[in-house]
Amino acid sequence: MYNKIFTLFFLLAGGFRLAAQDNNEKELILSGEFKTRMEIRNGYRTLVPDDTSVAVSFQNRVRLNLEYRSDILNAYISFQDARFWGEYGGQYKGGSLNLFEGYTEIPLANGFSVKVGRQRLILDNQRLFAENDWRVWGRSHDAIRFRFNKGNLSLSAFASYGQSAEKNFGSGYDPIQESGEDYKFLHLFHYRQDFGNFEVSALHVGDGFESIVQGQKGKLKMRYTSGGKFSWRKRGYELSNYGYIQYGKTSADQKILAWYLNPEFTISAIRNTQIRMGAELSSGQKNDHSTFNSFVPLYGVAHRFNGYMDHFTRFPNDTKSGGLINPYLHVEYILNPKIRIAESAHYFGTQRVLTDMNGAMLKKSLCFENDLVLKFQPHKIIGLEAGYSFLIPTKTLEFVKNTETNKFNQWAYLQLTVKPEFFRKKFINE
Repeated sequence: MYNKIFTLFFLLAGGFRLAAQDNNEKELILSGEFKTRMEIRNGYRTLVPDDTSVAVSFQNRVRLNLEYRSDILNAYISFQDARFWGEYGGQYKGGSLNLFEGYTEIPLANGFSVKVGRQRLILDNQRLFAENDWRVWGRSHDAIRFRFNKGNLSLSAFASYGQSAEKNFGSGYDPIQESGEDYKFLHLFHYRQDFGNFEVSALHVGDGFESIVQGQKGKLKMRYTSGGKFSWRKRGYELSNYGYIQYGKTSADQKILAWYLNPEFTISAIRNTQIRMGAELSSGQKNDHSTFNSFVPLYGVAHRFNGYMDHFTRFPNDTKSGGLINPYLHVEYILNPKIRIAESAHYFGTQRVLTDMNGAMLKKSLCFENDLVLKFQPHKIIGLEAGYSFLIPTKTLEFVKNTETNKFNQWAYLQLTVKPEFFRKKFINE
């Protein structure tokens, strides 16, 4: 089936002439990014045990970006060094430099284009596919992407097939850094169209993992995610809902049936203010365990959806397969063109009832979290950001995190981001 799909795309691409004749005008851009973040952790990602002390660390990212634009070819290279201060030592002789992005994009006729290489994948509200910019190392994919953009219509087809090393025989996949998210095969189809007051999008994803069942080594188990978005907006008000269903097989050959919903209401009609209120609801594991019922939000961002303290980013482990219910309220106020402040409040609970080690049922409530962020933009290339969060856990969260705590769980950060443009040159070939 997949061979037929890829063949169709290549035939379509081959049938198009290039989008336009090269008018000999080129543009070359050299830019950079310097991001440094200090964090004070005392409850970030996990609850504070009574016998620990506060952690202070600095994260650092440096990127050097080279972009080339022309009528017949766009190319982009982004080198990245991401580390904690002191991680490698002052006389470290190795290296942490890697390629974050490196692709060529060829515009074809009538709004079509094809992009090949290492690239970010950002779709819709970034819940399922995101660049994960909060993490200093980010996220990108080695893939090929076909796109069509014309007017208010956008279509994408994306595919990736991974190998951990060069091989002459077989296709067994053993990634260098196993994260539980290292798919062997990924394909997706995405549709988005704006109808004025209405916007719709549809997404179908298939990601495949090698079977861990004895005797099935090398066999691919496919997980599928299908769904989309519907939104209505008018005069500073927007009502939207994202919904997805997951099905297929796990790498352990267990049948998958899970779901996700995200209704949201946004008010931006108030001067200098935006208010978002909504809820995330994702399914948890049923008691019989005959089917895998925990929704996994694929390769998206969790930081700005499930609280800045990142207690719920790895599913199903971060809720012990209980699913998640996350009603939230987010208010952002623009004090002036350079300063804005944002406040977010989250209540977290499980979608399914959990039981403790003795079989007793636990309450669904997990915690309350509050996030406060101040952003200061003194210049278009310089951004300063400060944040403070605290979390009030329940006994259920203590069970989930396997940590009893009598301490106040809190976290703060200060971040500086500088994005200079070193060089920009337009030139014409003679």
